[in-house]
Amino acid sequence: ERKAPARNIESKIFDIVKLATGKRAALPILQNIAIQKNKIVATDLEFSIEYDAGKDLGEVMLPPDALKGKSIEEITLEGTVAKVGGLEIKGTSAEDFPLIPEVKAKPQLRILSDNLVDGLNRTIESVVKGGYRPELSAILLKNEGNKLRLTSTDSFRLYQFYTLGKIESDFEVLFPGESARKLVKVLKQAKPSDPIDVSIDKDLIQFNVDVKLTDLARTKEEERMEKLIEKAKDRETLEALKSHLTEKLQTQFDTKWNQLK
Repeated sequence: ERKAPARNIESKIFDIVKLATGKRAALPILQNIAIQKNKIVATDLEFSIEYDAGKDLGEVMLPPDALKGKSIEEITLEGTVAKVGGLEIKGTSAEDFPLIPEVKAKPQLRILSDNLVDGLNRTIESVVKGGYRPELSAILLKNEGNKLRLTSTDSFRLYQFYTLGKIESDFEVLFPGESARKLVKVLKQAKPSDPIDVSIDKDLIQFNVDVKLTDLARTKEEERMEKLIEKAKDRETLEALKSHLTEKLQTQFDTKWNQLK
């Protein structure tokens, strides 16, 4: 049975979901918010937000700026046309919008939003922005007893913070710093009063409260690509890898490209 969401979520859900939209011009489809029947979704292929509206809204992709400050009740869909107040906005079909990976694992952690935000804020500043070494560009989340331990480093200093949570089973995962920053923004806007269920399934991390936030952690393919970029001896070899880049790998690629002048 679907739990009724907090009213403050409903009233600004499009502004919250917008935080997961992609910025890359090469993939303009990711710059949209997708409405897929009962779900409102956005993703940059690494961090996703999914909201269950509890009713069939229709199917369309819309630019987030057109939905700024709007609630679900203010939107009416007729095919791919959205009526927002007195305006009609032409959308596009949501048929080709990327599928959000499904996290099948049961929650390993239940934690209050304030505790999670506090822990992330205390460790996130040392995370290297745009770094491609996983231990420097991510926060380690690991259970110790009945507490969540968050650890980060900039290679010079180690930051570590413990916070209370209900541990259901052991876990250990690297949570990318950029996704952690987005998660903090989402939780500050959503202000959930209920605890957050955290599920870790191989390379995926899902934070489930009134909205589902799914992060693609470090995948084996990403690790393989990092090694190939590092071993590249010339720009021709590097160019062949360009179509496989994610945002996380872009900085490493650019650095290596400049080194091969």
